[in-house]
Amino acid sequence: MAGRYKEGLLPFKIVAADEPLVARSGLLLPYEMPKVFKLPKVIDRELPQPGSGRGYKPSQFVMPLVLMFHGGETCSYSTS
Repeated sequence: MAGRYKEGLLPFKIVAADEPLVARSGLLLPYEMPKVFKLPKVIDRELPQPGSGRGYKPSQFVMPLVLMFHGGETCSYSTS
């Protein structure tokens, strides 16, 4: 499997640093990796399209949920 993907698929390079990181910097990989593996296209192909033709594509709904749950959220609505 190591030979299947070329190096440099992501638009950035990961290196060790002594600089402080921001709280949500860990969401960079979960945001970029699905795009590299064309997950939004698979989601759009496998899930039903909006009936009106004017709604969001399935991937435009699913991918923010994936990022939200990966970032530590436990529900999709505000409790305050």
